[in-house]
Amino acid sequence: ISTYSASIYKKFDLEKFSISGRAGIAHHNIGNEDRLDFYKSIYPDAELSRWFPIFGLSANFSTMISDGWSTSGLLEAASEAPETEYLFIAVQKPMAKPNWSGNPTLNQPIRTTLRASIGYNYFNLELFGTRVWNYVNLKKDAVGTKPYTTYENIDAYMAGLNLRFNWNIIEMNAGYTYAQNTTNESPLSEIPPLSVSTKLTSPVVYSTVFYIKHTYNNAQSRVDKTLNESTTPAWNKFDAGVMYSTNSFLVSLEVENITNILYYQHLSYLRDPFASGNEVYEPGTTVRLNFRLNQLL
Repeated sequence: ISTYSASIYKKFDLEKFSISGRAGIAHHNIGNEDRLDFYKSIYPDAELSRWFPIFGLSANFSTMISDGWSTSGLLEAASEAPETEYLFIAVQKPMAKPNWSGNPTLNQPIRTTLRASIGYNYFNLELFGTRVWNYVNLKKDAVGTKPYTTYENIDAYMAGLNLRFNWNIIEMNAGYTYAQNTTNESPLSEIPPLSVSTKLTSPVVYSTVFYIKHTYNNAQSRVDKTLNESTTPAWNKFDAGVMYSTNSFLVSLEVENITNILYYQHLSYLRDPFASGNEVYEPGTTVRLNFRLNQLL
């Protein structure tokens, strides 16, 4: 597969605003002409060569409200060519196992995004929303009795937040995304659930620092059942560590997953084209001893 692209970019900086634009073109081509019959079995209008226009326009705003307080916003519209895999992947499987086929007839996604944030010295809250036309999504199909896994264009939107809090001995990060397939009126697939991590770090005592960290992942029940996507249960994980540091060396001991819980991330599973649906569990209790010399011998 050959891919070529060219674009031009320009940015204008004003006092509190910046405006940027990008325009160009991309070309995808597959050299194996005998592969065309594979695609045409499911997409009769398939071609082995595609051209896509590239464009993007964004406006950014940021300012200080008062002492320590700041706010910013971003408005963006853009379009890129679909990923090469989405267009041209081709995996043939024996018997009743589904073939994996790209969709050479895909339209390119067009997205608009709005982001707004407010921050202070020790925290920042960002809210975002994205609307996508021609979002590339997985699809189950069949040719006769032979099942296929392929791609299709849908419309979708995503909305969520990111929170960062860092004050004194506390550091916290949280993120959440709500995503909806508006073409089929179903949850969008492969979206991570709410995640919150909180870390407490002690003051330095005799060059030694202790920390304990808690990570919470909420259950993800918003899944696309048409793609056999499964739900994920919630889990809590604790880590801890101690670090001793001088001008000459640093030594640390870290213990992850102290309680040895059995858990997996929502997106940690084997994917097609070779396997799918088997959860990949994260490690149990893990101990690390680190030593670093801060000067040459």
